[in-house]
Amino acid sequence: MRNFGTKILSLGVTLGLGLGFAVAPVGSAHAWEPKKPVEFVVMAGKGGGADKAVRFIQSI
Repeated sequence: MRNFGTKILSLGVTLGLGLGFAVAPVGSAHAWEPKKPVEFVVMAGKGGGADKAVRFIQSI
């Protein structure tokens, strides 16, 4: 009996989430652009892996 209730609950949650995503507004799919410059603060030494990764992201 308990197993059946769990299955019904799982099915209800899955259907609810699926319906929620199906009717979500599509207008929010446009590209986001910042209004001000974005500043990266990396707490790592120069030339390290984190520094190189952020410098790469900055160049994009």
